[in-house]
Amino acid sequence: MAETVSVEIPTRGMHCRSCESLIELTLGDLDGVISAKADRSAEATSVTYDPARVDVQAIVEAIRSAGYEASAPE
Repeated sequence: MAETVSVEIPTRGMHCRSCESLIELTLGDLDGVISAKADRSAEATSVTYDPARVDVQAIVEAIRSAGYEASAPE
């Protein structure tokens, strides 16, 4: 089984559960993302992914393409 990495990506602009769902669905469509859980109250999205198939920058760009502010964790 491939090694997975978990990361918490700062995510701003979520206002409701639908916002969280849109981010989760968007990331679920990315090849290599195992799971994604957006949390508007924490202003973050927790993502588990396969680094051999996707990188953090692609995940951040996917969140941005859904209309939310996101940045790579430090």
